Amino acid sequence: MAQTAGSQLHKGLKQRHLTMIAIGGVIGAGLFVGSGVVINEAGPGAFITYALTGVLIVMVMRMLGEMATANPSTGSFADYARQALGGWAGFSVARATNSVIARILIFYIGSIFLLAVILPWNSVPRRTWPRSNTWGFPGRTR
Repeated sequence: MAQTAGSQLHKGLKQRHLTMIAIGGVIGAGLFVGSGVVINEAGPGAFITYALTGVLIVMVMRMLGEMATANPSTGSFADYARQALGGWAGFSVARATNSVIARILIFYIGSIFLLAVILPWNSVPRRTWPRSNTWGFPGRTR
């Protein structure tokens, strides 16, 4: 492949590149530490479980790729299930996807509730309301 003068690669990272590298590093470190805890608790069986899960994920992604190239559609995974197995499968996949989305939304709503209501209520000075718990350093007085 011959390169023309205008198609040379440029050196430099943009902010979005640095952000994605940082996010990947944090996620990778978290998975590494979490895996160590699991291996410590479960023993060598954790490797077998990780290997089987990895093989399953690779197989599912390859199947989805083949279905997307064989029957391109603008729908979701539920459309592929509906085409292959019938209406009941499409409904089940769509319902499961909506359930996951609903659980994620409930988690975020709960997190916002915690940050907006519980934490300010929990940081009331002890002399104002002696039964409140304070999160912070032991012996902290306000």
